[in-house]
Formats: sequence, structure tokens, C-alpha cells
Amino acid sequence: QGWRSANHNSAGNGTVAGPARQTQNSCLNLQAGYVHRDLLIHERQGTMTHNSNNKNIGTLPRLKRAVIVSINGLKTAWKEEEAFRQEVCVAVVCIPLAFFLPVSLALKLLLAGSLFLVLAVELLNSAIEAAIDLITEEEHPLAKNAKDLGSAAVLVCLIQAAAIWAAVLLSCLMNQ
Repeated sequence: QGWRSANHNSAGNGTVAGPARQTQNSCLNLQAGYVHRDLLIHERQGTMTHNSNNKNIGTLPRLKRAVIVSINGLKTAWKEEEAFRQEVCVAVVCIPLAFFLPVSLALKLLLAGSLFLVLAVELLNSAIEAAIDLITEEEHPLAKNAKDLGSAAVLVCLIQAAAIWAAVLLSCLMNQ
């Protein structure tokens, strides 16, 4: 019951009541939420843009395909996500700076790693937002929660990166 939205009836039979009834004709009600009928049609027709049938190809072609898909993801994030562009600019400046600081290699890697973690979580947040936007254009409390939680994850990573950088830089200043 906990996953159900307020628009599901108490009988639990998957029928929709209230404002969500308007979208029932264009969406199928699944236990995980709403999925646009178009996605199901593309999946049945085999016209989805992803290719999950990688089991019959060799390791190197699979690796090459994975690298190409990952590069496409980075290009999309750069093109579509302003926050990602800003974080990349910070990383491009700060990561080389980390390797010039008079600290141990472990601390240099920690400084760089904290920024790479911010970038990775930003990419995951962008993926969550894109998936939610694909599934529904309506405002829904669960969609809002998913987007807010992804954004909170980025914030947590930014705070930890700032704390790590502040601690290391203060340490460097105090040792001079």
C-alpha cells in the first residue's frame, strides 16, 4: 500500500480514480506507476533505441559499444544540463590544482575523486529527471519526490567535496 499514490482506489485492483482518470486512456496502469503506451508499442515492435541484446557479441565489441554509449551520454549531459557544465568547469580547474598541492598522493586522489563523484551523481540525477519526464508530463508527488531526491544526492556530494577541499586546503595553509 505504501507505494500507491492517492489516485489509486483502496481496493487495490489498479483502477484509477480522481484526476488521474483523465490519463488512464493514454497510459497503462502498472504496479510501478504509469508507462506511456508508446513505450510499450516500441518495445513490442523492437524499435526501442537501446540494444540490450549484447549477450551474443564478443567482449571487445561490447566494450566498444559501451564506450560509445557512455560518450553519447556525456555529450548529452554537456549539451542539455547546465549544472553538469558548471561542475565540469570546476573539475577542470580544481583537479589539476589538486596535483600541485604539497600533499600526499592519497589526498590528491581524494580531492580529485570527490569531484568525479559529484559529476557521476549529477549524471545519475539527470538520468532520473529524464526518465521521469519521459514517463509523465503531469505533476505527481512520486515524480516530484524522485526528482527532489536526485537533487538532494547531488547536494550531499557537493557538500562532501567542499568539506574535503576545505580541510585539505586549510591543512596546506597551516603547514606553511
